[in-house]
Amino acid sequence: MTAAERLPEPRYDAASLAFKPWTLQEMLAANQADLEAFLTHIYRAIASAAPLKVCHAVPAADPGASTPPTACVTTYGLTSPVHLRLRWFDILEPQDKVNVLSYFETLCVDTNAANVLINSSLTILFIRMLRNARAPTLRIRLASVLGKFSCLFNTHRQRSR
Repeated sequence: MTAAERLPEPRYDAASLAFKPWTLQEMLAANQADLEAFLTHIYRAIASAAPLKVCHAVPAADPGASTPPTACVTTYGLTSPVHLRLRWFDILEPQDKVNVLSYFETLCVDTNAANVLINSSLTILFIRMLRNARAPTLRIRLASVLGKFSCLFNTHRQRSR
């Protein structure tokens, strides 16, 4: 593979993530309950970034209040709109999804991690997102993560035979 064919190593902004990023070693050492909670944070950070239509913003009652403003949003699913109440920072843009995926991709460098991650609900989410994503950078990052999953998972399966 030439340098022109190689994707740059994923870089992410840890401060912009909606959760505390773990290292690969922390993830592999985590117990089942903590790992599930961690993967749920990642899932929510990416899934909440579905296309949203903001109906109206509800500002905080007091400018000095600790409660952030919320928004009434409608997500368009297969059958009918679903109304949610989200905080303003829950509405993510494609670049925020790419940031989360770039972080997630740093975890996809170990065969044991790939085995855990490919069997999570994140794989189905990533496939669905890849089908529907319009932003090129998002599609590239999704394809990259799924490709790493596939390669590492196959390596894991071959070693376990």
